[in-house]
Amino acid sequence: MSLPVCGMALTSLRELWSAVPYIHTLDETLTLSWIGGFAITLWLLMPFFTLQGNATVPTEQPTPNPPESLTKKERKQRLKADAVAKTAVTNEPPKPKDTHKPTESAKSHAWRVMILPIIPLLITFGKPPTLPKPLPEPFTHPTAPLRVLSSVRSIYSGVILVGEVLPPTPEAIETGNVREPHSIRYLRAGHSLLGGVWIGNRVYRRDGQRPLAVDRDGTPLGDSIYGTFNLQEAVRLVDMPEVSTPKNALIIGLGAGISASAFMHHNVSTTIVEIDPAVYEAAEHFFALPKPQEGHLFLEDAREWVHRRRNQLKNPEASSDTATKSDSLPLFDYVVHDCFSGGGLPGHIFTIQFWEDLKAIISPSGVVAVNFAGKMGSSSSRAIVTTLKKAFGQCRAFHDSMEPLTEEQLRTEFVNWVFFCTHSSKPLRFRPPKEEDYLTSYLRERVLSTLPEHEVAFDMIMGDTNVVDESKYVLTDSNNPLIGWQQVDALHHWVLMRQVLPDVFWETY
Repeated sequence: MSLPVCGMALTSLRELWSAVPYIHTLDETLTLSWIGGFAITLWLLMPFFTLQGNATVPTEQPTPNPPESLTKKERKQRLKADAVAKTAVTNEPPKPKDTHKPTESAKSHAWRVMILPIIPLLITFGKPPTLPKPLPEPFTHPTAPLRVLSSVRSIYSGVILVGEVLPPTPEAIETGNVREPHSIRYLRAGHSLLGGVWIGNRVYRRDGQRPLAVDRDGTPLGDSIYGTFNLQEAVRLVDMPEVSTPKNALIIGLGAGISASAFMHHNVSTTIVEIDPAVYEAAEHFFALPKPQEGHLFLEDAREWVHRRRNQLKNPEASSDTATKSDSLPLFDYVVHDCFSGGGLPGHIFTIQFWEDLKAIISPSGVVAVNFAGKMGSSSSRAIVTTLKKAFGQCRAFHDSMEPLTEEQLRTEFVNWVFFCTHSSKPLRFRPPKEEDYLTSYLRERVLSTLPEHEVAFDMIMGDTNVVDESKYVLTDSNNPLIGWQQVDALHHWVLMRQVLPDVFWETY
């Protein structure tokens, strides 16, 4: 029974290992193998410890007082007591003879000793077919066009992996055996993609000069493989008559850092709130995310951070942070809220209470871009847009598909959405994009210049507003069925992910 119990305890606590700095540096597979080998060794040797413990150990009897030291009366009492004790022993039933033969029992367990030399082989050849974490060096798959640059354990997403779909070989190009997709670097969290960029011969730039970005190792990087992140940047196109030059942006959920990098390149002061340090490290190392300014990076839960920021704005003197006491905290003009991962959403940062906290830290004309992936008209999408509309007052919805979508497709297919919301009394309008908005990116130009073509009527997503039951669809801290509603969507998302990349890319981590 001890082996299953130990196994269950180890696997249950495995997600907490990366919280310990020393364990975070160890090879997870090797650690599990050695712990398992130790448990098997202990199980094999346990009977021998039991046999040794069963051996009879004579008990040392206390030395009686010498007769010379006793008086005559005491000697008489001693003799009487000895006689009574002798009678009691004589009347006891005979004890069964000890038929235990240690030598024969030890022989019966000799097979256990013979197994001991096999344990190193079990550790060597019985490893699970997963990569060590953290990955000591890049891994290239022997048969598939796959290279894994980084794979680390995460207490939030299970595993954070940076991989590449390698460009085709010259032989494949010559024979015409080129398979799509290729030349992609992607960021994976669990069983979903947080983002990716083009690499190799698919790195383009509108002015034909140097690549759009270069990672820490000097690898040229191209456009995003998803248009969603460029669509989020459309918050910069919203007319803000009260603000001459918007200066502050807030990113909630970093992903590969595409939107955050764009804001920084536009000289917008950008604050990043990301719960998973492994995601930030991957974006900064492998996706050319510029380093944020000091005091503009927060690796923590967004719900707690936004609530604390609101309290700091209310009463800066009550803050324990000396920086917030001396410096005025700016309000945010742009907010990008992108927390979709693994086919689901963290429900606690989609409630009316969270949006009320967020409204308190953005400017009066500030705009929030909220990313959502799912089917139009589903309970999840209806709940999110109903809650947003109630919190902000006015919103507009856009999808990221490069092709026109029918109403039937919008209702039945899994689509990436970006909802733009503001609590301003001014109408939510977008200005035409300018050349500098594109940052020499072909994809950014296409997405921003065709923005009106991607808009969908907000009422179409909400359904019949006359029969919408707000008690059901407005998400609150006490009434938040969002996670339960997304279970079916999460399974559908997983099926789609298997279509985006072949199975070998998901089974190698």
